[in-house]
Amino acid sequence: MSGDSTPLELRLSEFNARHSDTKLSSAYSASPQGLVITVEGDLDTQCSSDFQNNVLEALEVARGRGGLILDLASLHYISSTGVGALTALLIASQRYRIPFQLCRVSEQARSILDVLGFSTFFPMIETYDVEAP
Repeated sequence: MSGDSTPLELRLSEFNARHSDTKLSSAYSASPQGLVITVEGDLDTQCSSDFQNNVLEALEVARGRGGLILDLASLHYISSTGVGALTALLIASQRYRIPFQLCRVSEQARSILDVLGFSTFFPMIETYDVEAP
């Protein structure tokens, strides 16, 4: 790991080391403006609490970048506890007045959100523009 890793990158790297079926990565979007957290794999009972805690900590970074975007294009499975973690993030973002959006929601995740009746709770976008490093 390079010496110039940010605290957020370190947190996400530690999360990835603890969870073999779920990977998190970060980027920044120019339009809409925000911190992008990409979720790959499964968001299930085993990792939901750790996921929620890590992304809650990332909200402060997101505030300084214009908001939080969760990219769910590579999310293969989400359990009810995963939906609960997303809901907790939405509530926290509203409390702190930080814009929060789900982006590129996978078909699997969208069907679970639909079945549970949560689709209408989350602001969703289809795309974002990654900032050049």
